[in-house]
Amino acid sequence: MLQSAIALTGTPPWNLTSPIDLPVVGEQHSFYPLHFPVRLLSPPATGYSQPAMLSAMPADSIHGLASITVIPLPDPFTTSATNNGVFCEGDTGVVISLSSSQTGMIYSLLFNGLLEGTVVNGTGSPISFGVKNTPGQYSIRGVNPLGNCIAMMNDTVTVIMNPIPVTDFTTTTVCNSDTTFFTVSGNFTAKTSQWHWNFGDGTFAIFNAPTDPWHVYPTYGTYTVTLSVEDTNNCTYSISHPVEVRPHPTAFFTYSNAQLSG
Repeated sequence: MLQSAIALTGTPPWNLTSPIDLPVVGEQHSFYPLHFPVRLLSPPATGYSQPAMLSAMPADSIHGLASITVIPLPDPFTTSATNNGVFCEGDTGVVISLSSSQTGMIYSLLFNGLLEGTVVNGTGSPISFGVKNTPGQYSIRGVNPLGNCIAMMNDTVTVIMNPIPVTDFTTTTVCNSDTTFFTVSGNFTAKTSQWHWNFGDGTFAIFNAPTDPWHVYPTYGTYTVTLSVEDTNNCTYSISHPVEVRPHPTAFFTYSNAQLSG
């Protein structure tokens, strides 16, 4: 239901009527203020202007015509974000979009109910408001500039940033053919769903829970070991450390046979 107003001149009272074949439906009333509202039912999709016939009471009063223009509201489209508004710490963020738009309308992005500053003109096609990485609630407002008619678009998007599963490990320094032991540490180990170990010698190990693995290297040397983890939010983190395997010491000695003389 929309509402407009007609200003009347002359001496009250007045009675407002409208032709029955027009899309403007005015209820008959007698009003004494100079301005009074007119209810408009079922406006068309575009702005229009129709006359409302004024009949005065009593019969010898002056008759006149008033014109009412109805400005349509922007059509409601749907607000959405990539990955349902969820991203991992360190990523660029998510893209907020509107499923479609109307040419001539102006669309503004709101953050937590306040204008965020991003304004996009309607194109008749879906529109994007760019990448956003500040957690909070985003919504979109449409404005018809012809009458500053405002309508909120459907749905809101809640942007959530999940922390990355920062994890580390320590290791022992051993000699060739001995066992190297690894110890896992970190603040998010309980949330981590996959642990992928690259021992640096062409061998790998995968665990579904925090595990302190061990490994025997084929020969001495320095190996780069990488631990890559992924948590239940699909956030990932990798850490690498050099691991030293020392050679066993080699003992050298000489000897000579004793010479006996008689």
